[in-house]
This record gives sequence, structure tokens and C-alpha cells, in this order.
Amino acid sequence: MIRCMLVAASAVVCLATPSLAAPVAVDFTARSTNSGSMYMTGEADGLFHSNSAWDAVGEEGGAMAGLSGPCFGSGRVSGGKMSGDGYCAFKDAEGNMALVHWWLDNSAALGGVWSLAGGTGKWATATGGGTWSDSPGDGENIMMTHIIGVVDMK
Repeated sequence: MIRCMLVAASAVVCLATPSLAAPVAVDFTARSTNSGSMYMTGEADGLFHSNSAWDAVGEEGGAMAGLSGPCFGSGRVSGGKMSGDGYCAFKDAEGNMALVHWWLDNSAALGGVWSLAGGTGKWATATGGGTWSDSPGDGENIMMTHIIGVVDMK
């Protein structure tokens, strides 16, 4: 009898517990306006800092849809390869903030890795990350960033 009651109680707990959303793949291109400075000590050596303002990122209906805001960072150029990191402070349509940490992957190309780093509201417990790569956009100081990865809205 006690065993039946434990099984029944376990079933009630399982049914009453909300299911967590499964991780969602993200794959989109976002547009940003960039500024910053290079402090070169040679043809392929020096330091940089970057600032960018991102338009609404993410695919419509996707996990990161509508995020916008600033990104900033700094790093080193050595032998023509770039290394460094920075953060983005994106806000969504509801006013929640998603913090994103990004790294350059120590190559001559502008690209690297990103990871969710906390936030507010639904972003406070979200996890995820992936890769990114930049290419020139449609005007001066415009970059198009291809973002691939996974987001888990726990």
C-alpha cells in the first residue's frame, strides 16, 4: 500500500512539474554599426578596442529574436592574428537583458566563439553558445555577423 502511494505521489510530482524547453539551434546573420580604434606598433602588430551597436538580431520567432544593444571589447594583433574578448548587453522586446561574452579565435579572420553570460528575466538562467564570423556590410563601419549555436531557455 505504501509503495502504491509513493508511486502515485511520484507521478503527481512529475505531472505537476513544468517541462523545460529543449535547447534550440540558432543560425542567423545580424547587422551592427561599429567604431573603435587600432593602435598598431607594426604592420601586423598592435592593440584594438571595438564598440558596436546592434540592430535587432536573431531570426523571427527564434530564441534570440529582437535582441539589440551595445557590444564592446579589446584585444591584441600579433603577427596578423587577432585575439581578445568582450561583452554584449542586449535587451529583448520585454526589456530583459541578455549578456553575451565573445572571444576572437586567434586567427586572421574576424570570428570566434560566444557564450551566454547571464542577464535578467528569462535570460538569467539561459545557457548556450556557439561561433560567430564577421564580414563587411552594406556601408562604412557596417558589419554582418553570422551567428551559429544553441540556446537553452531553462
